Amino acid sequence: TEILAWREVAGRILQKTPNAGGVIEQFDGFFENPAIQTAKQADVIAIDLVRPESMTGSLLEANYDYYISRCKHLSSLSEPAYALAACRLGRIEEAYGLFVTGAQMDLLDHHYCTDKTGHHSACAALVSRVVAEGFCGMRMMEDGIEFEARLPQAWKSVEFTIRFRGRCVPVRMTDGQRLSVEIDTGEEQVLTSGHLTPAMLSADAASA
Repeated sequence: TEILAWREVAGRILQKTPNAGGVIEQFDGFFENPAIQTAKQADVIAIDLVRPESMTGSLLEANYDYYISRCKHLSSLSEPAYALAACRLGRIEEAYGLFVTGAQMDLLDHHYCTDKTGHHSACAALVSRVVAEGFCGMRMMEDGIEFEARLPQAWKSVEFTIRFRGRCVPVRMTDGQRLSVEIDTGEEQVLTSGHLTPAMLSADAASA
């Protein structure tokens, strides 16, 4: 079956062990050959996008610092991937510069191909993740969603909508880390703890 086939593929995937400096080799022989020590895109950093639990703070920092200086950003996914990693490292202003490049990917046709190949939809999706997960620190928890505001200096506020337990929930955040959501009645519910649970979206929550 298809499920068994994917399990077989997953079993052949190898994540290399970091070296003494905590850096994961992009591919066999990458460290030994100076002539090929450049990266097209955020390959190793992409591990953080799909398996953030496997990239601890020190491991992420070591690989971010090593590869970003060697990355040519020839993929539209590269800058927003590094932007999300930079947010997780607390480097918000550095993340913002990378985010802007990703957000302008098609507007300024950075890769000189928008008119020929169309919109970079995967890049746009990753840019939206930088806003929600990076600058607003959104994380899925067992009992709800957790937020941690860390907006760039250029922003006074941000607003976006998430789909949570079958609801479309508008989320607003300010540079003062004031977080609020719109509940079923259309009223604003301030989240003092930065934690959103399903119970907070009901009409009863507003009157509590």
